[in-house]
Amino acid sequence: MVKRLKSSPRATPANSKKKSGAIKKLNTPKNEEGYTPSPVDLDLVDFDKLSRSSVSNPGLVEFAASLGSANIAPLEEAHVRGTSMVAMSQQVSQQMNQILDQIKLLAGQYEKLQERQKVSMLIYTSKMTFVPVINQIYYLYRRDSGRFLSLIAPDEWGQSGKGLTFVAKIRLLADHTWDILEGHIDNKNWD
Repeated sequence: MVKRLKSSPRATPANSKKKSGAIKKLNTPKNEEGYTPSPVDLDLVDFDKLSRSSVSNPGLVEFAASLGSANIAPLEEAHVRGTSMVAMSQQVSQQMNQILDQIKLLAGQYEKLQERQKVSMLIYTSKMTFVPVINQIYYLYRRDSGRFLSLIAPDEWGQSGKGLTFVAKIRLLADHTWDILEGHIDNKNWD
């Protein structure tokens, strides 16, 4: 609240030039950002004009129109710009990290799919005496005459399975690629 001296008349544009130009400082505390508003030269203020404009259009004045109004202070452009740039940098960095995580996830899925395709190509070059059924489990073996696909598990062969080498337990997926459930298939153990 600004107290005016009783002896000083209201300033008007005509008599404001005659005044000494002394600036009366307001006793205002610093706001949250540590900014103290600039002092106002009360001798240069036309209080009648301000009174008329604040009563008729209180939303258009550059100052608080009543005691309960918010403190209005000029913006510090550098502070606003700096705060905005920090927030923008944090948001962009967060979004870029999310995209990077998605890229890593997609790259991992791509590598798994590539490996599944390679394994499937090796399995399809094996001897098959039946048509494989989707989601059925099969067993891949190697013998002297080559590789073959079978429905018989390694422990079910008995004496007739002595010349066989178990390679992998596999399942045919809906996209006609193969999923390895047990064992390992690569070019080294393939030939």
